[in-house]
Amino acid sequence: MNVYSLPSILAFTINFSIAFMILLDNPKSKVNRWFAAFVMAFVLWNLAEILILTTSNFSEALFGAQILYRIIFLLPAFFVAIAFNFPIQTSKLASKTFFYIVLFSIPVIPLASSFPHFKIEIIHITNEPEGYFYKLRSTSEPLFILQLIITAIYIIWGTAVLINKIPKLRSVRQKNQTLFLLTGFVIIIAYFLLINIFRFYLASEFSTYFLNTIFVLSINIFFLFILVHYKTFNTKNILRSGIIYSIIYTVILSVYFIVVDRLSHTLNNYFGINSFFTSAFIILLLVALIKPLETRLQILLDRLFLKDLGKYRHNFSQLNLMLQSYLAPEELLSRVNRFIKNNFLIEEVLLYQRDEIGNYYISNNHNDAIPSNIINKYYDFFKTAKRAIEIYELDIDNVDYSFSKTLKKKKIEVILPLVFNDEILAVIFLSKKKFENKYTEDELERLTILSNEVVIAYHRNKIFAELQVKKDDQFRLEKLAAIGQMTAGIAHEIKNPLNTISISAQTLKKGDISKEESFELMDYIIKEVDRLDKLLKDFLKLSKTLEVKFENVEAGSLFAKAIIAVETKNINHIKISCDCQKKTMLNTDPSLLYQVLLNLGLNSVDAIIERCKKDDTFTCTDGLLSFSTENLDDEIIIKIQDNGIGIPKEKLNNIFNPFFTTKEEGSGLGLSIAHNIISSMGGTISVNSLSNLPAGSQVKTEFLISFPKT
Repeated sequence: MNVYSLPSILAFTINFSIAFMILLDNPKSKVNRWFAAFVMAFVLWNLAEILILTTSNFSEALFGAQILYRIIFLLPAFFVAIAFNFPIQTSKLASKTFFYIVLFSIPVIPLASSFPHFKIEIIHITNEPEGYFYKLRSTSEPLFILQLIITAIYIIWGTAVLINKIPKLRSVRQKNQTLFLLTGFVIIIAYFLLINIFRFYLASEFSTYFLNTIFVLSINIFFLFILVHYKTFNTKNILRSGIIYSIIYTVILSVYFIVVDRLSHTLNNYFGINSFFTSAFIILLLVALIKPLETRLQILLDRLFLKDLGKYRHNFSQLNLMLQSYLAPEELLSRVNRFIKNNFLIEEVLLYQRDEIGNYYISNNHNDAIPSNIINKYYDFFKTAKRAIEIYELDIDNVDYSFSKTLKKKKIEVILPLVFNDEILAVIFLSKKKFENKYTEDELERLTILSNEVVIAYHRNKIFAELQVKKDDQFRLEKLAAIGQMTAGIAHEIKNPLNTISISAQTLKKGDISKEESFELMDYIIKEVDRLDKLLKDFLKLSKTLEVKFENVEAGSLFAKAIIAVETKNINHIKISCDCQKKTMLNTDPSLLYQVLLNLGLNSVDAIIERCKKDDTFTCTDGLLSFSTENLDDEIIIKIQDNGIGIPKEKLNNIFNPFFTTKEEGSGLGLSIAHNIISSMGGTISVNSLSNLPAGSQVKTEFLISFPKT
């Protein structure tokens, strides 16, 4: 091995890595397979050169030259095959296996006929114990002339196929890729011919080697450029696979290998040491020295090539967090619009969302809308694709002239449909990018992932908004129903006193009654006015916000005060008891809670009296009313229980509604006021009666008031 072989070794490493990555990118793709085979032909070229440049055996150099000679004349056939398939097939001929058999048979037959003769001159490298150079020789032999004619025809044929294909391609990116492949291959062929013409006039071995090295490296630059710059294949996978890192690392290892080889020669020449173990030890030592460099190299390349990707991932994670919260559909799409513009450097984003009748409009501007029939024409395509779609994939010109004109005016290049459960919720149109850059495969994939996240958030928020509208409508209806019920209750409660007042006033107006009757009628009027006054005061208590004044008070003292007030109305000798845990303290408003306890106590007395009237087996002396407390870990519960008439199951849900009552007389505001008071103090009030109580219970009704200890 010598230093002259280093460019060929590097070229072999790079070309082999490129071929391997292209094939693994999509092994099922015919384009990938042909392109990988094309690059592998150059790999064999490099191997043949390495053999020629490193061998000390002339017959081995001749064998390498035999391989190199035939590869040179087979490359045009690969060029034609790629021309028919890259970037897409446009001819039915390219799908026929027989076509490729004939394509390669034509150059293989004269190459096989010329074996073992070849037209390459082998030149030994001066001052080197091993290694040869090579030169192509031109002769007038019929087979050589035939090979040159076939090569020229194939180059012209492949070039014509690519030139005719370019107008048929609708993607600007594919056109650029095809044009670059055409130009690059033609330049390589012309450069190869030019080098070999110069070689006829160069006597210096080094000049021949120098031209050959430039040619080898130019092929590598061509393949790397078409991969990285034009995104011919999935560059993200190539970067992820570490191809660039592998190439650079292999270059360093190749240099180290040269060092190992030189050290082995030195040890052999000066110390007579020529051992496999010595070489292995030197290799291990050099690998150990390069290991720290390997890690630093990987970090450096990640920062260099994945810098923009890291920034995008950070911004996307921020957007994803925003998508988790609720936003109105217009606001959500507006933020997505800004995200796409800023992160993909797009000049303009047109975002159309679907309305109730199926048309698509921009934000709240229903005048700027796309008719549903235009989107529906591509409904099946959008529904199946669910990805970022380049504009050339759609036949926009045959849809709607004005719409097509708008898209061309806005320079739309990509369409992003937001599809959820076979429903197109919105369509995003992306114009060309700033600085005349083209959309890459990686960017289209990012847009597809973004659309999937956005469509889920958009659909969820849309459902939430619809539920909120329904909830608001329900609340409004319930509010109107409550107002109607309250109005009916107020009207009912006011009607009777007004009738009494009206009749009494009319009787007094006639004046044909006694003085005692007049006083009696006036007394009716005063009582009914007081009744109306009380009704209005209760209603105001229910409607206004209460001012709660919290203080610590002992539950037993409140119970005693309420029981004394109830006893004044207890003319039927109902048994009233109090079971309050010792020194149970409440943080509450004592005056408001007293009103509730008194109201509930009086209701219990009325319920017991009602049972006495309807149950022949029950007397008022059997009546029981109890006040008690239960001190739990996180709350204090007050219970007011009685064994009165009870509340029917069908009426329990309405017991706290205004103007709802089970009594023959009563405004129906007492329990509503009690509920309002308890809620204002941060507590809850509930009721159990009859079917809600345990079987065999003596209690018929119980009210539970719960206060948190905090």
